[in-house]
Amino acid sequence: MNELNDPFEGLSKIEEVDADRAFSNSIGWYAQVLVDLKGYSSSEAIKEAQDKYHSDPPRFIEFVEEEVSKGYEGAKEFQQSLSVYSASWDLKNSPLISSVYNILMWSHYGDGLKGYCLKFDTALLLDSIKQLNLNCNVGLSPVKYTSSLSEISKYQSPKSLLESFVHKALNKSEHWEYEREVRFLSNKHGLHKFDSLALKEVYIGSKMPKQHRELLLSVLARVYSHVKVFEVGFDASAYNLVVKDLPMTLGFKLT
Repeated sequence: MNELNDPFEGLSKIEEVDADRAFSNSIGWYAQVLVDLKGYSSSEAIKEAQDKYHSDPPRFIEFVEEEVSKGYEGAKEFQQSLSVYSASWDLKNSPLISSVYNILMWSHYGDGLKGYCLKFDTALLLDSIKQLNLNCNVGLSPVKYTSSLSEISKYQSPKSLLESFVHKALNKSEHWEYEREVRFLSNKHGLHKFDSLALKEVYIGSKMPKQHRELLLSVLARVYSHVKVFEVGFDASAYNLVVKDLPMTLGFKLT
């Protein structure tokens, strides 16, 4: 996640804790750890935590603080180690313009119509990634756009804290809302295999250099012959983009 273009990526505020709550925070944290890791019931865990506290209050609170800090740093490092594949999600019945017609998306990520856009079957893509990459964990979720930084409490069990950090990896400023981003998160870096049938359509920018277009069409013809190919260009009468069919056999030769 460190290489994403949003400088605020994964950033969150730490919940401020009143010193007067040291007792309740420490008891609650230790009890939750006992429930998660040792299978205690809630009542058993609270009693055990209270007994630990009363046996040596300063030492107990110091121990909890050290463990809480280690857990927080570990969860933060795990969040930053996640691999991210970002896409734009066109939701059914949405009033928002499709990403294919979004001028900003083509400007920021399509190299000013010199690049291309891939359209996938989301369910097939995710299922095939999971089936073909058994040595990694992959999840999918839309990004939540918000006007303020999210807040995380350190006083969660290691499991809950880790889940909170992963969840915060899906929060971004509302300034990015036009992207309608959906993220594939993985604990593995590098290439991930997927079923070629998950790719349904390809949209090629009208300003793509000829040699790049020929190479792209050649690859599509060899490996993705089932896809539909389109060209995206300017509307000469307004600030709009137009899409037209592009036969895959146009303008290239197979060798």
